[in-house]
Amino acid sequence: MAVKANGAEVKAFYNDKAWWPEGVWHEEEEIEIDGVAIEEGQVDLGKDLSDISLVKIAGGCVFKEIAGSEGHTTKDLGSFESYFKKWRAQQKTATFIVSCPKEKLDAIVEAIKAAGGKVAVG
Repeated sequence: MAVKANGAEVKAFYNDKAWWPEGVWHEEEEIEIDGVAIEEGQVDLGKDLSDISLVKIAGGCVFKEIAGSEGHTTKDLGSFESYFKKWRAQQKTATFIVSCPKEKLDAIVEAIKAAGGKVAVG
């Protein structure tokens, strides 16, 4: 089943060097951005996403190249979707988008800050 995320979260995932070291890549995934399917290489997921975009990730494969005494081999790290879910589960913070009536904005921002969150209002 596909996983949904916002653009800010996907960019953070894609720029996490611990999850994307040299020799790790993905292919065959299905990605929609704001309801529009994208082709592989059409969008740089680490740069070109709006933070508030709704991103849907399904399937795909993640591989890691392993150098050995008999040459290079690849290790299957699972689906792109499951790789993202594993990354998300290890994060200490969550990023989400909130819409609210303007007259409630100050109260909601203060509540989030009081709970230890950070808010970027724009």
